[in-house]
Amino acid sequence: MMKVDIDPKVKGYVQSFFNSYAEIFFVKNYYVGMVIFAVTFLNLNVGIAGAISLFSVFIFTKLLDMKDDYLYSSFYLYNPLLVGMSIGYLFRIDPVVVFFIVIAAIFTFMVTMFLNVFFSRYEMPILSLPFSMISSLVYLASYRYSNLYALGQYKDDYGKVVFEWMPDFINFFLKSVSTIIFMPSEIAGALIAAIIFFRSRIMFFTMVFGFAMGVWIESLLLGNYDVALRNGYNFNYILVTAALVTVFLVPTVRSFIHGTIAVAITVILVHTFQNLWFVFKIPVFALPFNIVVIIFVLVFSIIRFKYFVNQRSRIRGDTPEERLDSFFSRLFRFKFNEVNIALPFYEKWKVFQGFYGEWTHKGKWSYAYDFVVSDECGSNFKNSGTDLSDYYCFGKPVLAPVNGTVVAVCDTLVDNQIGIVDEVNNWGNYVVIYCGTIYVVLAHFAQSSLMVKNGDYVKVGKVIGKCGNSGYSPEPHIHIQVQLSGFLGDQTIPFNFIIHTKDSKLIKYSTPAVNEQVEAVKISEHVKTQLSFTLNTKYNFNIFENGVKTDELYLDVRMERSSGSFYLSDGKNKLYFHKEYPFFYFYDFKGKSFSYLRHFFAAMPSLPLFFIDKLSFEEYLPEKITYSKWQRPLVSVLSIFAYKLVQRKGQFKMGEIPYSISGDVPFDGIMTKTKVVLDNSNGPLLVEVGSVRFERII
Repeated sequence: MMKVDIDPKVKGYVQSFFNSYAEIFFVKNYYVGMVIFAVTFLNLNVGIAGAISLFSVFIFTKLLDMKDDYLYSSFYLYNPLLVGMSIGYLFRIDPVVVFFIVIAAIFTFMVTMFLNVFFSRYEMPILSLPFSMISSLVYLASYRYSNLYALGQYKDDYGKVVFEWMPDFINFFLKSVSTIIFMPSEIAGALIAAIIFFRSRIMFFTMVFGFAMGVWIESLLLGNYDVALRNGYNFNYILVTAALVTVFLVPTVRSFIHGTIAVAITVILVHTFQNLWFVFKIPVFALPFNIVVIIFVLVFSIIRFKYFVNQRSRIRGDTPEERLDSFFSRLFRFKFNEVNIALPFYEKWKVFQGFYGEWTHKGKWSYAYDFVVSDECGSNFKNSGTDLSDYYCFGKPVLAPVNGTVVAVCDTLVDNQIGIVDEVNNWGNYVVIYCGTIYVVLAHFAQSSLMVKNGDYVKVGKVIGKCGNSGYSPEPHIHIQVQLSGFLGDQTIPFNFIIHTKDSKLIKYSTPAVNEQVEAVKISEHVKTQLSFTLNTKYNFNIFENGVKTDELYLDVRMERSSGSFYLSDGKNKLYFHKEYPFFYFYDFKGKSFSYLRHFFAAMPSLPLFFIDKLSFEEYLPEKITYSKWQRPLVSVLSIFAYKLVQRKGQFKMGEIPYSISGDVPFDGIMTKTKVVLDNSNGPLLVEVGSVRFERII
């Protein structure tokens, strides 16, 4: 059979066309869009009107020589589509109505662009607000157009119940779902609900939850459950919970509470607009949904709510299940919602004073650490301890704990003699480093020891000075704290140290206890090279199962144009990776369950950028790796309520062959042995997961 090559532009237009239908239900999948597109033709008038509106926008953008990005992104298309369907629901298709649809769709497209310019400044979504605005205007204008043949839109005609054997709750839920695309029938609703259930169980159950909560709250206010159940605007409650709980928030119990509050507000707004819009005899449309969700999202953005999904949160995934897995994976693996910094030294130091310390870490300075060096007997000094040089930490290098810009320094104060403190210059010689949204203060440097100045950019591990005894310091030590402002001595905030080693174990994201010995690690440039995974590098493997060669695997390193993210690709599936102090790690997989890339994720979810023989560590893995394809739907739902019960982690240990790591990993529902050996120059030489072995072809 001859293979037909489709022009990439044409393919992009077709996908965007169908994606616009799926976007109405917050789904990013053009196959889902195809089903919804077909469903719209259960009412031929609505189906044709929707298609006309999209073709109108396509032609309009070409007339203006606009970039194809506006068409490839369904973001700009689903509002014109909704407006077209709303007109098709009201008027019978004829040449005059076609003209009406074309003009309204083009205007909606331009309004969408206009609103997006302003809303994007505040990270607010426009949702279907352009549709709600333009459809209201169109319906008002239509009163004067006698050439438009109305189809009786103003009747509250729900039609004959198709599924008479079904409870009323289910029938009216299905009608509400289909009303979103102007198809108020159980058949259309059942088809849409089925495809959404197939795509995302969490989305489906959230929609049912929103409908149930809206009807229940409305029945409390009206005192009549039957009237509440039959309200034609109940679809607003479905949209509110679907948007808030599964799109803009990670679906957790807390998110469902926020969704319930939002639904209660929406009920009131629905009744308010019903009373107002009745004067003009126009529908409320989805205006209550848009107002409530936009306001909630703005508040989430302002307070930087940790469950809020936006570009800053870096929570990935096209479905609620994927976003939930991504969120908890980042939460457990990287503590992304907390402040994490590196230790400001190499070798082994001791915690002299921690958070809420015994002496000076009080009040607004509670979140700070002091470090010293001690010997095997626990003493911080040799000899009599009367000279600064007796102290093991005096003069030792102090390192930058973050990547950032030096914004303040002091280097001129003398070091105190033992037992004497400077009560005027509390911090002594100091360095303040600005890192994104935080400021890290390091204090009590030795006089004239600083190796940085204002404006310098430093990276983790760079030597910035030497440990001293300046300021309010009775003996040499390093003081470190984190603030939200650059004002020296301002309110401190909690933070973690990213890694340290203790008793041959790698401890991640911790706050060590007083008198605990912590040993920092030094990044190996050689290991960094081994884990470089340079763009366009090819990796070819022979695959063996139970010792028998079964296949070959060809991988290459690519970059995603839209996000700049790097990933390994086998041609169809993607395994995303990142390298940042102190790990190389895989953080997301997109593809089929049978892809061998999942084996790579399981064997090396994170690899330290250094080698310490027999060092052990643990790592949480995402559900898409630890559970089988058939287990994941149930696990995803359970994780909403008790993620810690379903989250699993692997145990890893560095071997004697530099660089090798073996592990016991939950993979496809069972504990599996893994092993990774790195090539001396770049990438893995050997990967083993259970009975499957990948041998690099050099």
